[in-house]
Amino acid sequence: MRINMKTIHSLFISILLLSISVSAAYAQAIDPKVEVSREFDVKLIEINKPNLSTKIADSLSKFNISFDYSVFEKPYKDLYEFVPHRSLLLEKSRPQEYPLAYLKLGMQYPIIPSGEFYIQKNKENGFSISAYGQHNSYFPWKSESVATTNMIRNSLGVEGKYIWSTGSTTLDLFYDNTQSKTLRPVSSMIDSMGVKNGRFGLRAKVGSFNRESKGVLYDLSVTYLSTQAKQNFANSLETSSNRAREDRLDVTARLGGKYERLFYYLEFINSTSFMNSEIINRVSDNSSLVSIPLPNYYAGIFALSPQVKYSTKRFSGLIGLSLEGKYRTNVDVKDELGRIDVMDASGNLHKVMANHQKSITPLLLKVDMEYELIKNYVWVRGYLNGKNELNSLTHILNNNPWFIPTQYIDFTSTPYVAGFTVKGKFMDRFSVNIFGSQSKYNNRLLISYQRGGYQPNYVDMKESVIGAEVLWKSDGLIAGLELVKKRYNISQGIKPYLLPEYEGNIFAQYNWRDRIIADISLGYRSEVYSNNEEKEDSYFNLRLNLSYRLTRSLSVFLKGENLLNDDIYYVPGFDAPGINFGGGIVMKF
Repeated sequence: MRINMKTIHSLFISILLLSISVSAAYAQAIDPKVEVSREFDVKLIEINKPNLSTKIADSLSKFNISFDYSVFEKPYKDLYEFVPHRSLLLEKSRPQEYPLAYLKLGMQYPIIPSGEFYIQKNKENGFSISAYGQHNSYFPWKSESVATTNMIRNSLGVEGKYIWSTGSTTLDLFYDNTQSKTLRPVSSMIDSMGVKNGRFGLRAKVGSFNRESKGVLYDLSVTYLSTQAKQNFANSLETSSNRAREDRLDVTARLGGKYERLFYYLEFINSTSFMNSEIINRVSDNSSLVSIPLPNYYAGIFALSPQVKYSTKRFSGLIGLSLEGKYRTNVDVKDELGRIDVMDASGNLHKVMANHQKSITPLLLKVDMEYELIKNYVWVRGYLNGKNELNSLTHILNNNPWFIPTQYIDFTSTPYVAGFTVKGKFMDRFSVNIFGSQSKYNNRLLISYQRGGYQPNYVDMKESVIGAEVLWKSDGLIAGLELVKKRYNISQGIKPYLLPEYEGNIFAQYNWRDRIIADISLGYRSEVYSNNEEKEDSYFNLRLNLSYRLTRSLSVFLKGENLLNDDIYYVPGFDAPGINFGGGIVMKF
């Protein structure tokens, strides 16, 4: 049966408008702050945004869990919620709100300007409105012998919120874009490549606060993302342009309650993506123009999960099930063998299977148990979890803007992630954490680098992780060390593209009377495979930040990145800046 794509797209927009109307009618929603939750929480030091799937354009890339973000330089304490278990998001308390105007402007050498702002206005009736934005760019010195890449990233958003005694509602609009241009030596297969990616989003949320030991808890979130991507390849003979658009709708609903020490709820999650794309080839004298439409399809994934949590003073346990399913259509574009056309980094079309044989995992078990082994000193935790996901072009481009947008995108299933943690705290100053996990992935997306472009590879693999952290915290000093080792087993015999075996970080932060804040860190990442034959070297990244508060509202800062001048890269083929340093001002009212 053929499916009319215009009808499907109209239905999609109707569902979106209906969902937003329902949210607005309730005049409720949960806290608009970005919820920094870790699905498989094992860390005690810090988390990095590139590993998260945040749906709002925000400016902080790395979070130190022990750091007080209410100090003068950053207002992030009032912008983020740190939630250790995704399943417990209903149990949040009413957030505090403060009037705030925040502006940060900086410039680094060679040419790396940056800026961000946040403005929030509160009224006595519980209504608040805020606006935020960020700019980062990089313009390297030009060279005729090596590839050079500049990059510009902008984001802008506005949100309104209303809070009442038992809940809140939020409506958030945001937009961000990335522009990049790479110039390569004439001897290269590709002389230049340009990227323009833009993302528009709308999110409506409604939820309750957990104030009583008994009562009904609810949480509804509807997020619409529209991403448009364009990528141009050029050489002396022709230009190839890849264009794609993805419309994505994510809906999450939770309904539950709490009675004494028992917390129970039912969660529903649905993600739907509409994709359309095309390739345009043009010869150098513009005498020939060829437009090749590529698959237009929609795909989605859904889950229904009942869960129960029981807590005592020293024990916390959660158990649940998740019933999962998927849907997809691209029947109008497959050939008789079930294949579709995709383009490689050289601009050549080739056939790939439109549907991989691996399916999602229809039933997932969720177990999470934590026990205070030695009161106030030692905690042990074990967990078993899993998920199915629809890989999103929006999120892929957010982490790798050079990914060719006309490539085929498929589902990934994680049948299980089983892990443990042992955490200890001594003298209220020293903490240690030992953790490990074993994961299995079906049809996991690995991206390989091929002479100017990135190819998707879907593999079945297992991943083993073991690591340790130590943390010291005194009145003005926080210092920590983390080392993680990972091992990969891929059944198809290919390499673990862009996945390091070792990662580490050591850092120290000193706060003198909230007037001077010094932050130094040294990160390490071991070598990675960019494809089956080539490796990218390991690197160290030494960073330094120094802030000084001149007045209650005005601060100045100095910062340096890559102070060892190592060969660091965004992703293989696109180097990050070498040694760079600079400073700026921060105003907060």
